[in-house]
Amino acid sequence: MGADDLDDNLIYDEKIASGDEAGADELNDNLVYGSDIDSSENEDEKTDNKKRKLEDSDDENNDNDNIVEEEDNEEEKEEEDGNDNEEDNEISEEKKAKQEQEAKEKEALKKAKAKKKREEMKKKKRIRLEKEKLEQENEKKSKSDSEIFWSSIDGNNSVTQIEKDEINDGSFVNSSFSSEQRTLTNLSSYIKQVYPNWKKHLGKPPKESDYHGQPSVLVVTQSAIRAVEVIRALSEFSKYCKVGKLFSKHMKVKEQVEFLSKSVVKIAVGTPNRLIKLAENDSLNMNKLDLLVIDYNYKDSKNRNIFEIPEIRKDLLIFIKQYCIDRIKDQSQKIALY
Repeated sequence: MGADDLDDNLIYDEKIASGDEAGADELNDNLVYGSDIDSSENEDEKTDNKKRKLEDSDDENNDNDNIVEEEDNEEEKEEEDGNDNEEDNEISEEKKAKQEQEAKEKEALKKAKAKKKREEMKKKKRIRLEKEKLEQENEKKSKSDSEIFWSSIDGNNSVTQIEKDEINDGSFVNSSFSSEQRTLTNLSSYIKQVYPNWKKHLGKPPKESDYHGQPSVLVVTQSAIRAVEVIRALSEFSKYCKVGKLFSKHMKVKEQVEFLSKSVVKIAVGTPNRLIKLAENDSLNMNKLDLLVIDYNYKDSKNRNIFEIPEIRKDLLIFIKQYCIDRIKDQSQKIALY
């Protein structure tokens, strides 16, 4: 080999050596690069892991926030539901109160209508009664006392025309008293008016035995209770004479017979049936009777006067026809419809 070849080899070896160095550098570079790559990858992975952790943390926080938000929403919903329930309860109570108020108003309206109807019925009844009373008054005014008497007392048309003629207008007293004035309060005043000589005839007689059981004034009423009221109304005459009680339930017939046989009774008050019984045994005598007062305007609890009670009306007619007719015919005795 020549020197030139040797030099070339040396140059070549140097180049190789130089090349090895370059390769080593390149290897080192590669190692550094690889190390850098690994380091970079690790850093990236760490970053990713941190990022994932952060994301997981964010997700967890978000989940927690969602849970909290859901709990808040549930609480809000429960609160809203509670408020809704309270509102519903309030509405229900308000509705119930309204219904109760409406029911009360309805009931009050119903009662008011019923009251108004009752008042209207009472008003109609009052108007009807007033009309009937007015008609009766007009009828009384248009009729004479004898017509009123016979139309009232002869319920079964058993009285003959002759008997009716015997008791005519001249058989009744004249009075300025209206029917409204003919009350118990005014009874004494009425008798004084229609019986002008009352003081003379009701005073003590000269010979009492001639007047035993012979009244001058006789008031006929429909019941014992009414008779007691009439006697009280005649109390002012008691200082002039005795007032006889000739009705049942107060005294027995036997007791009354004894009383009349021993007493001067200038005024007597009785019921038709008891008067008949006392007249039948001559204890009661009508020979001195001047005024027969019939308690005509008084009405009982059934709104009936003395002529409207059949048995009373019948007894009254019998008493008048049998024991009073003679003095009525010769007008020694007068009849008063009080």
